[in-house]
Amino acid sequence: MKEWFAYKIQQRDLLHSHLVFGRRLFQQFCTDGYSMIESWRLKWYRDHQKEIRADMYKGLTEAVRRGETSPAISGKRIVLPSRFVGGARYMIQNYQDAMAICSWVGYPYLFITFTCNHKWSELLSFLTKHNLKPEDRPDLVSRLFKIKLNHLIKLIKKGKSFGKVKAGTYVIYVLFFELY
Repeated sequence: MKEWFAYKIQQRDLLHSHLVFGRRLFQQFCTDGYSMIESWRLKWYRDHQKEIRADMYKGLTEAVRRGETSPAISGKRIVLPSRFVGGARYMIQNYQDAMAICSWVGYPYLFITFTCNHKWSELLSFLTKHNLKPEDRPDLVSRLFKIKLNHLIKLIKKGKSFGKVKAGTYVIYVLFFELY
């Protein structure tokens, strides 16, 4: 499903996709696609608890020890593995990895903020050619941001800007604003 959505949102010169140039309809398509993929992933984890060894987590015995005797209160526990992006265990694992890097190398002495600019010249030249606004193509904005972020990280790792790099970690923090 993920590959199908990725195929559909790619722009091709040979085919004029009405979906890609659908403005708010495209945003709705991307949102619906994301929620379909995430719900499918969550359903898979719910149905394959034995494969991810969820029996190791003794949620039912812990509930009995707390005094919850009614099954309606305790419900069914679904364990998400640490590789599930966005889950609590994923976030904790990334935090612990960052703290391990800090304990090994030392605390960082640089804090660099890199923000996405919806008025980048590369983006505006494409969007004006197709009579679109940056909010009409969030996929292009995020893709260009990731390309520029990777370029910045590559420049920093070369060691010419700030000296030799011992270790590095970064976080992409997404903040949404509705513009009128």
